[in-house]
Amino acid sequence: MSNFTAVQLLAYRMPTYDPPTAKSLVPDSSSRIGQGLDAPAQALMQRFAAVLNYAKGLPGVDAKATTLKLFVAPEFYFKGLGGDHWGSFTFNSMINMLAALKEIGVPGPDWAVVAGTIIFYLPTTAGYKHADGSAVTRDECVYANVAPVITQGGLTYVLKHFISRIDYLPKPKAPIKSLWQSSVFSPCLAEWAEQKARFITVGNRTIGLEICLDHDQNQLADAINLYATKEGRAAPPIDLHVITSCGMEIETPLARRNGYVVLCDGNGFGEDVGSQMNKVGDKAVADLIKPAKPASLTGALAVSTTQTEPVQSIAVYPTQLLPS
Repeated sequence: MSNFTAVQLLAYRMPTYDPPTAKSLVPDSSSRIGQGLDAPAQALMQRFAAVLNYAKGLPGVDAKATTLKLFVAPEFYFKGLGGDHWGSFTFNSMINMLAALKEIGVPGPDWAVVAGTIIFYLPTTAGYKHADGSAVTRDECVYANVAPVITQGGLTYVLKHFISRIDYLPKPKAPIKSLWQSSVFSPCLAEWAEQKARFITVGNRTIGLEICLDHDQNQLADAINLYATKEGRAAPPIDLHVITSCGMEIETPLARRNGYVVLCDGNGFGEDVGSQMNKVGDKAVADLIKPAKPASLTGALAVSTTQTEPVQSIAVYPTQLLPS
């Protein structure tokens, strides 16, 4: 088991509130990455792999094996064109995207990658089409958002529980349902296995992960409080409280004293316009840690979008000692 004594945040800052343009969703047919995915998913997957590889080689990335490199992308990174379902993918596409991310893996055993989120939808009726071949409508579906996490040990995920009013563009004419609000699917989310998934072990360290509005709704705190009842022992202390979001500020940090809370936001929130890292005191943010000059993403590494902030870049933060 890796014994990490320090952490370095690499925040993948890019706009994810507006959907990408069609120009950004054309895959490279010569690439093997994401083969078998539909075109928008494959294009996004290829870009993610390229950016991750680019980040690995940036100056200032700590080469020490005892430093955990934490790469975090914003919520809604994997979102296609708008359309009837706001750029969300089918369940089968989402599963295939998780498999592709697992195949991409991490740059090394001393990396953990929070790959933003994949937005997908599920029909409440049988199948994605009716008997006459017509597609299911928005009102016949529930929507979900999943954050994949890749480590040397493989891939895990956290499901978002709460839909925000700004989660989907164009805005729906009427309220839509998330998995949590569905009588069909909510029992799955209520299972302890889904709550426990928020605790991610990387070597000797624990990451606590939340997606955007779940942070405001205290979902990690709820899991911490449930842990002793469900597991018969106290929850592991959180070394790194990670929030992947698209329009969320850091509220209550849940990392232990001298741990860290980090935010990567696709709507430009955070002290560094798209990211933020703070040391944690007694359940409160303490020292604000500033990154080095961000490395800009241009050419094939950039996404074509109408949204201008955050500026597409990798923010490499200075290495920080983890609590002993």
